[in-house]
Amino acid sequence: MEYNRYNERKEKKESHSQILRKLFRGKFPIVIFFIVIILFFLLLKYKSIILFIVIAIIAGVINYFLHVSEIHLHLGHISFLAVIFSYALDFKYGVFMIIIGHFIPEIVAGHADTEMLITGFVYTLVSFIASIMKGTGIVGLGIGLTLVQAILTITLGKLAGTPISELISEDGLEFLMNFIYYVSFSQILLKVIL
Repeated sequence: MEYNRYNERKEKKESHSQILRKLFRGKFPIVIFFIVIILFFLLLKYKSIILFIVIAIIAGVINYFLHVSEIHLHLGHISFLAVIFSYALDFKYGVFMIIIGHFIPEIVAGHADTEMLITGFVYTLVSFIASIMKGTGIVGLGIGLTLVQAILTITLGKLAGTPISELISEDGLEFLMNFIYYVSFSQILLKVIL
């Protein structure tokens, strides 16, 4: 009985390999070639969108792990990326970056609070400003928006009752990181996106 099952499986495998040989002998390789060419051109056309999706997911995962590990650091990558994508593509990309990279990870990590809402509001505001100031140099604009963001998050956080020491340490680090991002990476990232 076992021997027959083995032979049956072997015959099925042989029949599958015969089918594959027939496919590759005919016009099938030409069809595959054209499908690959079409996919390549689609990737070129939608490069910005694909890049956005990949970066947004990575940024969200980083933010999630920062909150799950109870590390209270704001690395500034979400606001930086939201501003860059708003500036390069459109405001809606900045909003989606904030949703994917900020709101969803914090909610899933159990850190949905007033600070999350304040930060999300400020990120959205600076992203909007970036989207309407596309003619301005990104480094200067980014540093200016980073300053506005720091002032607003500290002010609104203080009004919401967050201790000033926490605000200065978290938002101060975010300000420093954003400054480094804009000076070091903003122009390179814009070239890659566009």
